[in-house]
Amino acid sequence: MKPSILLSSAFFWCTGNAFVPFSNQQSLRSVLEATISPALLDSTFSPPDTMGEGEISEQACADAAEKMMRVKVPVPEYVSSTGDVGISFVHWKAEKKTGALPIILVHGFDSSCLEYRRLGPKLAALGIDTYAVDILGWGYSQLQDVNTFSARRK
Repeated sequence: MKPSILLSSAFFWCTGNAFVPFSNQQSLRSVLEATISPALLDSTFSPPDTMGEGEISEQACADAAEKMMRVKVPVPEYVSSTGDVGISFVHWKAEKKTGALPIILVHGFDSSCLEYRRLGPKLAALGIDTYAVDILGWGYSQLQDVNTFSARRK
């Protein structure tokens, strides 16, 4: 899946081979729920361990990790011979309807979507659907069966 893009004041969510429009009044989550088939969810993904000794101990990080999911994103075969890769993300649902557009947060070098563990809930409390996405090769994205993690392929 590709992030939303702005086109003629309407947003579109790419679902592989089709762009699905949604208005500023619709949440990205409702579009995702309507367009992500269970087949796109990565059934091999397990969220980070928040209970094990020496694992995640900060409460905000544990809360974010529990929300983490991974979806299969279509990619060219030169990126992965399977034709898709698993990209992990965390969604903090807006606590109230404000009409605000959703925000997609992308971490920097050598990091993960958990970097937004404190900001995500604050934006959701303000009524903004917030998504933090892992970049291919970082965070909790799929590493197996990926042929290249180059900057161009990300």
